Amino acid sequence: MIFLANILEMNGGTTFLVRICEALKAQGQPCAVLVLRPGGDPILSEKLAGHARIFHLSDFLPDRGYVMRKHFGAFAPIAWQRLSDALAPFGNILHAMGGFGLIVGARLAAYDPSFRVTVGIYHQNEFLYEGHSLFSNQLLDLFRKIPKSNIVFFNESTRDNYIQFHASPEYENSTITPIGVALSPVIKAAHTYGSGKIISVGNLFNFKTYNAHIIRMLPKLREEFQGVTYHLYGAGDQRKMLEALADELHVSDIVFFQGRIAYHQLSALWAEADLFVGSGTALIEAAAARVPALVGIESIQEPLTYGFLSDVQGYSYNELIPDRPMTPMLACIQRIFRDDDEWESVAAACVAKAQDFSVQRTATDFIQLADKAETTPKLITTAETLRMLAGLPLLALRDKLVPETAFMNRRNQSFQPHRSAIETDPRNAA
Repeated sequence: MIFLANILEMNGGTTFLVRICEALKAQGQPCAVLVLRPGGDPILSEKLAGHARIFHLSDFLPDRGYVMRKHFGAFAPIAWQRLSDALAPFGNILHAMGGFGLIVGARLAAYDPSFRVTVGIYHQNEFLYEGHSLFSNQLLDLFRKIPKSNIVFFNESTRDNYIQFHASPEYENSTITPIGVALSPVIKAAHTYGSGKIISVGNLFNFKTYNAHIIRMLPKLREEFQGVTYHLYGAGDQRKMLEALADELHVSDIVFFQGRIAYHQLSALWAEADLFVGSGTALIEAAAARVPALVGIESIQEPLTYGFLSDVQGYSYNELIPDRPMTPMLACIQRIFRDDDEWESVAAACVAKAQDFSVQRTATDFIQLADKAETTPKLITTAETLRMLAGLPLLALRDKLVPETAFMNRRNQSFQPHRSAIETDPRNAA
């Protein structure tokens, strides 16, 4: 299988790539990763190279990407035959992990029809928005040409949103598999309350509203639980806002912004955490290590949660889902911090639920996807490619002029069926 990745930086997509390629390799499936943009995390790149062959798109561009840099490389003249020959030993499945990967995959499949294109919905709104520009409309049209059986969803709610938004019941035929994690040995053999550490790991973006919710709870938590602290690992444009909020609430002495953390260092965090709060695969990994893992619902404006990972049915846990029962985050934290027996019970239940997200299960589902993926007819023409290229700088200009419907914000919102999924909620301004 050949994965088309944007950049190998420290995020959920790259860490998933490391895990899935390792699991596929263990099952005798050779993997390659075509990286569209240079740079990224050298440690993660080195780790990935132990399980997959890494190719860089720039090596197949006539100018090695000096002129057509960043996202423009997806539209550059490419040495297609050389690229096709390089990827051939790794099968004929081109798995796009995002919009620009889809563009490159579609162009390669148009050159060499033996390749079949599949798409993973790693961010629920990647193709779940109203097109407001030439580029975004063209990208949506391209996505809709992909056979529904070639689409991979990573939870049930995202698939349901695509069925509703695109009016396509055929997405019922798509694969659903977890964003698999490597289920490490249980780290915390027993809990003795004392560290008081609440930990979150993830980029500090505006849709991760739970970071601010926890900070707002700290004045009340510190009154009851001596020694409680909140440690945020990650970077992003919300850091200054969160720092200001901690100052305003006079809790900056117990809020620690630790910056980015290397993936291999996460296990040390689980060993000292009393609670994890967040979304994404870090939530699963913390749960698997026997840390109570409290679901941080993305884009929610109230300090509410579905509970701990063990309270969730199926694979949907971090999306804001209408009509799903929720409970106050503060009550969940108080419940386990007040009672060691309750902490032990929740921790054990989180370990059990984490088993549903085994990367071995994901690898098996990916192998089945490769077997059943349909041939992709010609997905993109030269004229369409040129139109998208022309639309890209216009899109960047429009995003600056009309930020409330910016294409770049599409990943930062929970699905809203009554309006554009990329329309910015003014309440997120804080």
